Amino acid sequence: MKVTRIIFSSLTVLVLLGCQSKPEQPRIELPKEYELPKGGWAKYLTPRQLVDTLNRGAEYDVYFIQDPMFEDSDNAVTIPGMKILLLPEMLDKTHTISPTEPIILTCLYGDDSKRAAETLANYGLKCYYLDGGTYRLKNEMERHGWKLLPRPAIQRK
Repeated sequence: MKVTRIIFSSLTVLVLLGCQSKPEQPRIELPKEYELPKGGWAKYLTPRQLVDTLNRGAEYDVYFIQDPMFEDSDNAVTIPGMKILLLPEMLDKTHTISPTEPIILTCLYGDDSKRAAETLANYGLKCYYLDGGTYRLKNEMERHGWKLLPRPAIQRK
């Protein structure tokens, strides 16, 4: 019985001492401010503005933001020099896009390219998006008889 009391008393003292001395926690300080990269913006282009801009020789990179469930290829317009960018991989590819040169984003109906442009603007990129997407572009090109001229390959440094 005496041994039990000694063990119990020792454990009680150890528990009480353990509760009093708390290990020192490292202090983590959050930054007072967080700044997004400056200079990014997202602006829309009408189909007419897009055709005129590209036909006048503007050297913008054009990206088609493709949804993985892409179904309606009849309404897609191939813009000379256009690159395909899958929607889920978009943010992984931002390092391949020049932050100093504006880019043009398009998609089938315009919603995905608008959201993509707004997202990429937060990363400091300058983006135009095609209002109404290639669906509207195709309809207006057919209605007005517009054509997209061939574009030379763009050489980026």
